Amino acid sequence: PRLGGSSGLRLCHADALALIELIDGCVRCKAEEEFRRLFWKLQGLLPFEHACAVLGRRDDRCGVIVEHFVNVSCHEQFVQEAGDYLQRSALSREHFTSYRLKFWSEARRRLEQPRELVSLAVDFGMRDGYTIGSRPLPAAPHGSMFCLSVPSARRDERTETLLELVLHRRADLGALVEDVLHGVGEQQLPGIGQALLVHPDVGLTH
Repeated sequence: PRLGGSSGLRLCHADALALIELIDGCVRCKAEEEFRRLFWKLQGLLPFEHACAVLGRRDDRCGVIVEHFVNVSCHEQFVQEAGDYLQRSALSREHFTSYRLKFWSEARRRLEQPRELVSLAVDFGMRDGYTIGSRPLPAAPHGSMFCLSVPSARRDERTETLLELVLHRRADLGALVEDVLHGVGEQQLPGIGQALLVHPDVGLTH
């Protein structure tokens, strides 16, 4: 069976199951620790070594204001320096403007990321990876940023589609980040499962 048009991405059953488990986790998520566990469900779809999530925005002086930082699996020493790192990072500044998917190696060159920041990330095992997130909802001041570190970023249809589908196109997931990290958490998100499953670009293989 297919969930989308003939030109869309076809998911294998393992991917489809991991996606359903992630959807279920999103719907049930009510606390920050549960939010962290969503990343381990995501790892069934997109394996990673280090991950973090950020709520933030650009300020009037073109810097970055970090409202909340959630460490999933980054080194503690990096976390201690994360505030300054994110404020100085060209990737972070561009992210909270465009919210587009970025592949770190390419974006570091294109955006002229300061060498000392590249070296710092590499020292903590974050050689390559992906940054993506969602714009603020109309009533919310902050957007989301998700960072996944991998030894070597894969640029293929499956990877890009899953990153866009799970971490970028879903405004509901952005609302989940905002609610959970601010302790709201009682409002569930019943629409996210249906919205993901009927995405027109995704199909299911036998």
